Amino acid sequence: MESAVQDQVMTGAIERVSAGLDELAVALEGWVPADADDAARGIRETEALGRRLHAMQVGVLSAVDRSGAHRADGHASAKVMVRHCGNLSNAEALRRSQVASALRDLPVVAAAHAAGRLGVAQAERIARVHANKRVRESMVAEDAAVMKAAVMLPYRDFDEAITDWERLADEDGAGDRAERADANRDFRMPRNLDGSGRFDGGGGGVAMQQIEDVWQRQVKREWEADWADARCRLGDAATKDDLARTDAQRRFDAMKACFLRGDLAEYGVEARTCTELVVDDVTFERRLAMLFGTDPGPDPRLATWWDDLTTTLVDLDPAVSSSASPSPAGRLPAADTEPVPHAGVDPIPPADADSGVDAGVEGDGNVGADANRGGAPRPGTPGGLIGYRCGTVDGRPLDPTEVVVAALIGQVRRTVAGADGVVMDMSRRTRLFTGARQLAVRLSSRSCVWTGCDVPSSDCQCDHLESFHGPGQGRTDPGNGAPACGRHNRKKEQGYTVVRDRYGRYHVYRPDGTEIT
Repeated sequence: MESAVQDQVMTGAIERVSAGLDELAVALEGWVPADADDAARGIRETEALGRRLHAMQVGVLSAVDRSGAHRADGHASAKVMVRHCGNLSNAEALRRSQVASALRDLPVVAAAHAAGRLGVAQAERIARVHANKRVRESMVAEDAAVMKAAVMLPYRDFDEAITDWERLADEDGAGDRAERADANRDFRMPRNLDGSGRFDGGGGGVAMQQIEDVWQRQVKREWEADWADARCRLGDAATKDDLARTDAQRRFDAMKACFLRGDLAEYGVEARTCTELVVDDVTFERRLAMLFGTDPGPDPRLATWWDDLTTTLVDLDPAVSSSASPSPAGRLPAADTEPVPHAGVDPIPPADADSGVDAGVEGDGNVGADANRGGAPRPGTPGGLIGYRCGTVDGRPLDPTEVVVAALIGQVRRTVAGADGVVMDMSRRTRLFTGARQLAVRLSSRSCVWTGCDVPSSDCQCDHLESFHGPGQGRTDPGNGAPACGRHNRKKEQGYTVVRDRYGRYHVYRPDGTEIT
């Protein structure tokens, strides 16, 4: 009898929710956003509804699992029954099952997801880490901190933070995966019956990055050749549609050229491709010690990772941020207070305020590496949220052992900001960011700094935050530079401004002074 009553309650609730969704669908048909803020509000509110519905879908899977109802019809698990009855793909059913398992162990995360504060992507990302048995216990202990980071950080930043945390918490597992990828490296060119063929293979992270850098450089050469041909034929009227080859054709021809030219020696030493690998000093020194048989113990950042991250967070909750009055001249709250969303940012510190040191590697394998050597890890370290980084310039993670070995094989060069070595600060004598200064600017962000833009830093332009020709006569040094894609770099000429706060995060302001959130 009790079960029948519960079924009636659930059926009635679903009918009312369905009627509400019908009403919302009608309202959306005639909805025209008044401005960007109105559009953002509509996106966030409907997204919150979707998150709550996803939490309920996951709850249904958990309820089926607890009850064992799936066994009556011979389903192997609740996941299999949900996949069948919901007509889901295997991948979607697996993601829901992983989320259900994670939310059972992480009640704070589960509550935030059920309230619509924590996104579906964040819940699934947390669940993938929770599925790693070697870090599960540590994650459960950090339930509240993980939830706070997931809710307050943009997804890309949270993904990077939790990826780095998992790599620190499971150093042996990350190293094993990288070692397997290198040991299983392979390359084949299967041929079809008609003589055509394809490429198939893969390998370790550092090796793949080197290959990709050489190939991408050749892709650029192929594009430049097509563009020069189109300009020769059509002059200034030439457009991308007039290029002789498609992007796909140029990518293949670039790989063919790389094979035919071997190691590209004919281009000379100055034209060699340099693969930039980025690693912080703590990670570099710990892995170096391991290679020489010394156990450095747990990474010192692991114990305070989530606490340190919390001090740099800027809450993106629209319910709170709507009451704030963002201004480039404002201030973020003190570290011992609850973060206030978009409450303002600090001005950029002077270029010589940070004594960060970079170490680079260029060897016979055309490998370059740069390490952020700023002493003890601290919030706001360039290139990483709280001082950990090991990967490519664009943020692709790499195994630290591979990077350290690449550094040892090559010739090490030290560059010190504002001191001996490569000069990073050339005052106003130079208009453009070039050489080491350009690389330092690219390392300040893994992608375009414009809000919502994911163009990789390596594909961006490096320009001044404080305009070179503006009232402040901005200096051409890394402290006054930021990577921005071509489209968003041109936006700065229309009154938009980009400011970096004291935590190293970038904020974009409209001409009227309001922040793009």
